[in-house]
Amino acid sequence: MSVLKENAIIQHLSSTTHLASYPCILPHLLSLNTFLDKLKDIFGDKFEKQNAKKALDFCKQGNWTIEEYNSLFSSLVYAVDLTKQYWCNKYWNGLNIKILEVALQQED
Repeated sequence: MSVLKENAIIQHLSSTTHLASYPCILPHLLSLNTFLDKLKDIFGDKFEKQNAKKALDFCKQGNWTIEEYNSLFSSLVYAVDLTKQYWCNKYWNGLNIKILEVALQQED
């Protein structure tokens, strides 16, 4: 059901004519941002995969712990459709080698 039709029905107005002329009382019709959020809820974010891929391309461990890096990386990989080889390479290239070296030295 269209949001304008829903807006008319909730006010007990005709849902077949002049829908755009009725007062907006639904929360998602009160501002542009709430309307856009509602559209994303209904249709999904068409840029979600593209944005996740970009974030994955720039994902680096930095000063994060391995657990923090794993969590972020896993959430990004889940959102995009990539080969296992590709995301393994991305993961490895994003690791902070200095932190990895320290962790390996502590195990010895």
